[in-house]
Amino acid sequence: MIKLKYLFSIISILIPFLSYGQIYYKLNVFFDIPEGKIYGEVEIKSDKEISVSIDTGDLDINYSNVKYLSYTKVSPDRPIKIKYTGVFKGFDSHNMVSKHGLYLTGIWYPKIDKLAVYSLEAEIPDHFIPVGEAEEIVEEKTEADLKKVKFIFPYPLEHLHFIATDKFKVKSKKLRDDLTIYTYFFDMDYDFSDVYLEKAEEYIRFYEEKIGKFPYKRFSIVENILPTGYSMPTFTLIGMQIVRFPYVLKSSLGHEILHQWFGCSVYVNDEEGNWAEGLTTYLSDHLFSEDKRLYRKRLISKYMAYVPKEEDFPLKDFVYKKDERSEAIGYGKTAMVFHMLKNEVGEQNFFKSISDFYLKNKFKKASWNDLKRSFETQSGTDLGLFFHQWIEKEGIPDLKIENITVKVDDGRFKITGEITQNRDFIFKVPVKIITYTGYIQKTLEIQGKKTVFSYTIDDEPLSIIIDENYDSFRKLHSDEIVPMIYYLLGDKNPVIFIDPDTEEKYRPILDHYSEKKIYLPKDFRYELIKDRNVVIFDSNNPVIKKILGNPDLEKEGLSITSIKNPFSEDRFIFVVHGDTKESVKRGFARLRHYGGYSFVKLGAGHRTEKKVYEAFNGILYKIRTPAKIITENGITDMKSMLDQIKDKRVIFVGEKHTSFSHHAIQYSIIKTLYDAGSDIAIGMEMFQRPFQKYLDMYVNGEISEKDLLKKTEYFKRWKYDYNLYKPILRFARKHKIPIVALNMEAEIIDKVSDNGIDSLTEEEKRKLPDSMDFSNEKYRSYLKVIFQMHKERKKDKKFINFYQSQLIWDETMAQTAADYLKNNPEKKMIILAGNGHLRYGYGIPDRLYRRINVPYVIILNDEDIDKGIADYVVYTQFLAGVKAKKIGVYIDITEDGLKVDDVVKDSPADKAGIKKGDVIVEFNGRKIRTIEDLRIELVYPKKENEIVVLRDGKRLKLKIVFEEEPNHHQ
Repeated sequence: MIKLKYLFSIISILIPFLSYGQIYYKLNVFFDIPEGKIYGEVEIKSDKEISVSIDTGDLDINYSNVKYLSYTKVSPDRPIKIKYTGVFKGFDSHNMVSKHGLYLTGIWYPKIDKLAVYSLEAEIPDHFIPVGEAEEIVEEKTEADLKKVKFIFPYPLEHLHFIATDKFKVKSKKLRDDLTIYTYFFDMDYDFSDVYLEKAEEYIRFYEEKIGKFPYKRFSIVENILPTGYSMPTFTLIGMQIVRFPYVLKSSLGHEILHQWFGCSVYVNDEEGNWAEGLTTYLSDHLFSEDKRLYRKRLISKYMAYVPKEEDFPLKDFVYKKDERSEAIGYGKTAMVFHMLKNEVGEQNFFKSISDFYLKNKFKKASWNDLKRSFETQSGTDLGLFFHQWIEKEGIPDLKIENITVKVDDGRFKITGEITQNRDFIFKVPVKIITYTGYIQKTLEIQGKKTVFSYTIDDEPLSIIIDENYDSFRKLHSDEIVPMIYYLLGDKNPVIFIDPDTEEKYRPILDHYSEKKIYLPKDFRYELIKDRNVVIFDSNNPVIKKILGNPDLEKEGLSITSIKNPFSEDRFIFVVHGDTKESVKRGFARLRHYGGYSFVKLGAGHRTEKKVYEAFNGILYKIRTPAKIITENGITDMKSMLDQIKDKRVIFVGEKHTSFSHHAIQYSIIKTLYDAGSDIAIGMEMFQRPFQKYLDMYVNGEISEKDLLKKTEYFKRWKYDYNLYKPILRFARKHKIPIVALNMEAEIIDKVSDNGIDSLTEEEKRKLPDSMDFSNEKYRSYLKVIFQMHKERKKDKKFINFYQSQLIWDETMAQTAADYLKNNPEKKMIILAGNGHLRYGYGIPDRLYRRINVPYVIILNDEDIDKGIADYVVYTQFLAGVKAKKIGVYIDITEDGLKVDDVVKDSPADKAGIKKGDVIVEFNGRKIRTIEDLRIELVYPKKENEIVVLRDGKRLKLKIVFEEEPNHHQ
């Protein structure tokens, strides 16, 4: 019964292969070790006629039953038979036959260009330990010093590899009944076996969870005499020179294990591009990197360093790594494309798609189109455009942010701008909008060469950053570029300054540059280094002082120091110093492994110092200049100020009433303190005490904003554009933050201003504050200056009345705030008032402190600096804002209503057909009885509005249109 089940499983596995026509390749080999020879016999069969090409390399073909091996056919009734000899006495980095072992990874047998199921038997010295593609290795002793080895592997393979030596010590770990992992290490590294086995198990279990079951029954980690990192089905070769390095365990081993899924079981259809290297790089090296953002930035940097526009090619044309340029495209760009694909479909769909792709293409050659099908199926997304532009087109988009504007519109901040690019790619980029209170994250789809965007946010924007985490494959801007050794190695023709006496010492590096231009130090001119990469050899080179002053340079081993070229936006200067020719040669051989660093010092042995310099991350556009804040202790910033004031019970924030930027600062302070957990109330000069209940109703959501304006008689009593305060009021309503009406009713203030306190009735006097302090002579003198600035002709009595009214104003606001704080001891209060009520603390602050002894702080906006004027003075940049609309008429208030006295030429009213003598009675269906009614409606206009007027006793409905206001460039 067990045998039948086993047989059925084998048949099930082979059915997919049979349907496509399967090739079976039988290979028997034996060796003449002293002569470095291999002898082989080949039989190639198939279950249907298939065209094949056979590459024999430098092998000697002793017999073949077909005439042309480079192009022939194999069929069920006509197998191909070959006998050959190969000589690999030396070592050519691919093949070796010697007493030290067998190393066969090149053309050591006649290779075919199709997948085949191989049957390999080899006769080798009895003391050699073999390894190769196999789920089971069976050994049978034949003669005294020989044994026959069979490699059992029932699945199609691209190529065979065969390693055998007596230097191996083998250790194994059984993960489960159908999977065992092995190490084949040399004696000197055998102690590392356990840690490799444990780490391999960790990687295998991780990827099984993400992708699917490990494809084979065994996996071997094989130490190699070359510094390699190769992966073949069922095993990987890791060089003895690097096996002890931490990075191998940290990422390289995971990379090679992941290849067992991709590249070693799902094979690559090279004719349509190699997807496997980039996918494996992304899901191993990138995934296990400590700083993934830096890793992606390095991928882009390497591409920019090695891939000039004229030498670029699309991913569909990448087959294998030929040089650093092809690696930057086939590994780096491809990894970035998979990162973008993950972001496009989501992480869950990404791994579902990867798993689906693996299961559907196991033991077959797969292409980008096969990947596309799996991703479209699992994500339900049409990815035709994505794959077309990133796989079939070469190039890298270069994005630029242009024409950014910001204005306050309907109580929120509206940002508009453009992103242009040099290509016509369509892709998404993260957008981060920095505000005083934090940041807001958005996603923008780039649409071709020009994308117009608009965002409306609650907080004042300071700057915008595009793609700060390098989630998109795009060109780095000057401010983002980090000086890296990639640019030293990638430029074919840098400007070189070297003293002839040191040329021989640096010959190993000089020979790297095929198109170099060498100058003597005495020939230095600044124009030579403009917009060029510059290499200065030796720390004693006098050119260094002419550019870098007297830098502290390393002088041991080989050191590379890089900086941005100050005479270029995107080029660099590299100072190369070596103490001896040998250290230069030895260090330069290792240098390509450190391309992503800015500074490297390669000392004797494997001692290494390395560093990456910092640069800005993302494309930055400064929308607004952050406020400059002055204190008696110097200059500070918003974050520091907010941290310093957070524990104050009362925070006074002044304003010039018509400034959008001042109200934006007030909003930021309120929001930051609220978000930090402060239990706050907002005291406002703009509302008068008799209307407190309507503020409470508004905050509690019981009346609308329009009702608030009407019931508090806002436009009658305050008159300033409500759009200035809208963000603050709406934030308070959203978060149920109490708003306290601080001000005395205007009728009393006006009456005192005209005729003094004694003119008030007894009932009016009862509304005055319970105490008033007129003794501050400095405040009196200050107010007198203000009074004289606004009145040309005065009498003392008039100023006295003004002085009395001003103090009633201040004392009332102070008492209202004090009463609230006494009744609500858990609350802090942020008081918003004109700068004049707060300067030097004379107005509201000192009078509040007289009533309730609590710590307070004064913040003024755009005020002249003077000692003691405030704790903080904030200087803001102009901020545009959309104000309430004006229809363009002069009004007479009559018993019949609002009568048009005149119409402004070319105004909305003029264009609507409103004429002198018309009486305005309705606006967008609302009755208009007072000028305040009309002003409220003009806070909330549409683009097209209906206005009803009476003309000659008849009702006329007219259409009044408001054009959008032009943006103000910041």
